[in-house]
Amino acid sequence: MKSFLDQNLLLKSEAEHALYHDFVEIVSIIQYHNCLPPDQIAVNLNFGNLTKARLNGDHSGYLLS
Repeated sequence: MKSFLDQNLLLKSEAEHALYHDFVEIVSIIQYHNCLPPDQIAVNLNFGNLTKARLNGDHSGYLLS
């Protein structure tokens, strides 16, 4: 019996299977986006840890101390 939530869930055609498994599956996904203000990046601000960097730069305005 085929599993419902497998790696081929959204792949319908043979072409989609081939493209995904032969090319897309083997490359890393790199996201260069961040929510830090440019001035903080420019001065190389040190946040202490990744959580503080992610939340202090978030658009929602949460600040960790």
